[in-house]
Amino acid sequence: MQFLKHHLISYFCIVLAAVTAAVLGAEFYLAVPSMVSSADPSPVIVIDAGHGGEDGGAAVSGIREADLNLQIAGRVHTLLCLLGQNSVMLRTEDRSLHSEEAVTLAQKKASDLRNRAEAVNSLYRPVLISIHQNMFAETKYHGAQIFYAPTDRSEEFAQDMQELLRIKLDTENHRQCKPAESVYLMNHVNCPAILIECGFMSNQEERNKLCSAEYQKQLSLVISAGSLDYLRKVITDEV
Repeated sequence: MQFLKHHLISYFCIVLAAVTAAVLGAEFYLAVPSMVSSADPSPVIVIDAGHGGEDGGAAVSGIREADLNLQIAGRVHTLLCLLGQNSVMLRTEDRSLHSEEAVTLAQKKASDLRNRAEAVNSLYRPVLISIHQNMFAETKYHGAQIFYAPTDRSEEFAQDMQELLRIKLDTENHRQCKPAESVYLMNHVNCPAILIECGFMSNQEERNKLCSAEYQKQLSLVISAGSLDYLRKVITDEV
């Protein structure tokens, strides 16, 4: 497993070297359209940028979680598409996905989450990755952490992704993946699903990294590699 992960990372670095100037080296991150054919039997990776619109999520020093989520999700989506993987984003701009009848902020949040779950469940063979940022009152805490849905193979996906993030981005991060017991989206989809808390916005050093285009590229590379490694195992098991 470790050899495969290192091999995948090396392969993606070669690919990135060829496209960095045109894609990841620029501010542009959503040029690859989200086109998934219903006739295509292969799995589709669904990228969910958490929050959006009036619901900005966590916020500190003028930085909104919703914006960071969208930036990172967009980079992951673009990279997956460039590598030939079916991928869609649930939102591609700073907006909520609530229905028109929702009026109050609470109603909009509830409607938004229901609509996201329905959108995922409407796809053929989806695999969901929800992108978020963490926040805590004490600023000393740092490190990415994965939460997983109570669906088949989600825990396996989360464990592998957690380990890959530790190995490649933060060897001092000893957090373990956990079940997403109170996360609506994770508990209302019918597919493998993980939620990635990419880091703590409350930790200034980590917040600075999360806002950095260079770190976002590294993070998107690891998430993409972990996603494709997961799909490889699923497809292999089906043969």
